[in-house]
Amino acid sequence: MNILLVSAEVSPFAKVGGLADVVGALPIALKRLGVDVRIIMPRYERLTGNPSLEPLLPDVVVTTGRGQEHCRVLTSQLPETKVPVYLIENTTYLSRGPVYNEHGVDEPFTELARFLFFSAAVAEIVPLLGWEPNIVHCHDWHTGLVPALLARRAVRAATVFTIHNLAHQGGWNAAAVLSFLELQEADGRHLATRDRHGDLNLLQQGVLGATLINTVSPHYAQEILTPERGEGLAESLQDRRDDLVGIINGIDTHQYDPAHDRYVRVRYTAATIERKAENKLALHEQCGFTPDPTIPTFGFIGRLTEQKGVDLIVQHSTMMVRSGARLVLLGSGLADYESLVQKLTREHPRHIYARLGFDEAFARAIYAGCDLFLMPSVFEPCGLGQMIAMRYGTPPVVHATGGLIDTVPDVAAEPERGLGFTFTPFTPKAFAESVARGLHWYHDRPRWQALLSRCMTQDFSWDRSARAYLELYQQARKTL
Repeated sequence: MNILLVSAEVSPFAKVGGLADVVGALPIALKRLGVDVRIIMPRYERLTGNPSLEPLLPDVVVTTGRGQEHCRVLTSQLPETKVPVYLIENTTYLSRGPVYNEHGVDEPFTELARFLFFSAAVAEIVPLLGWEPNIVHCHDWHTGLVPALLARRAVRAATVFTIHNLAHQGGWNAAAVLSFLELQEADGRHLATRDRHGDLNLLQQGVLGATLINTVSPHYAQEILTPERGEGLAESLQDRRDDLVGIINGIDTHQYDPAHDRYVRVRYTAATIERKAENKLALHEQCGFTPDPTIPTFGFIGRLTEQKGVDLIVQHSTMMVRSGARLVLLGSGLADYESLVQKLTREHPRHIYARLGFDEAFARAIYAGCDLFLMPSVFEPCGLGQMIAMRYGTPPVVHATGGLIDTVPDVAAEPERGLGFTFTPFTPKAFAESVARGLHWYHDRPRWQALLSRCMTQDFSWDRSARAYLELYQQARKTL
């Protein structure tokens, strides 16, 4: 089976968020299953990882409503693999500026034009590769028009469209989109759907136009069918519900491995879990706390936004301090939230520490050194932090939503299988009760050690997720 992944981000070449991690890891796992998998992405002005680039197609003409554009296709490979990556270079739209230009660089539709051009270029280039994909796997709104444009070019490939976060949709003026792509309303029913403002929603086009659709956890796949979580697209998703599945993301279990992690002060396994306490002492030192292995320590890593449940953590922080616990936070986000967590650090320097921004080494120190990991997200399509935390023997406290439900069975409901502490509804009271349950388990040492061992031995690898994607591809291929 030949699979082509289409994405705006691919780690390590261009990463802004979790999308890059998924598209950088999934093909490696698919290759281990015997799939001929390749990736196509923009060749941005700045790429990370110093990829070696070789020319493949020196001149491809892409016609838009603004005239003809020339681009060329370069090839590279994901590091330490032989997964080919095709990079489309074009100085007008793709190869200048950062990955996302939300506010435009020199015109109001820069981001729109970039990904419309990318989609049009993909449709032109796929028939020229000398390699025919059975499945074209498109990721998020940036590629939402690729299924329709491939069909217009009569490319014989089934399409899969993955929704990583329904909140990001790419809604643009329909006339501008159709004009840029030189399309008429009659070119296909999938391009005729508009919202009440007359805008054309690119993510919706992927939902309507792809052979099959998936999102990144089974519970999130059900949630987005509802008006509360459907972000205005519940009706379109309901129309395709028989073609929609949820597949949980994986994590890189080689990178996130406390037995070999170069960032961890003392390495450990499920069999040597007692060594984890030494990493708690190391974390306390980094935070300026008096090191004490008996003090329960909570960690948070993520964006400082309302969606990540930071309000609940801030509201409950005083109770944590009163109980004698410690709290360590790492992240960045809205200025108001950054000010709040900095204020907490100033008011409780012996119990609360916050570091703004992102620091990979400090993130690993939190995963390895904390006792409980806080992830009270309002909604969470999948989430990676809770899986990484469990890999390091740090049970999570999570809101019962999306992928958090799928990955963190509650210890109260399933004492012999549970992995953490869930709460619902999304209220300060429910959150406080789940934190209290976590502390109660922490002080019951035999039960706590068994919980840590269960967390560390779970299979959160991409191999598991890749097998589920392979089944989805096989199902899509049957439609050809």
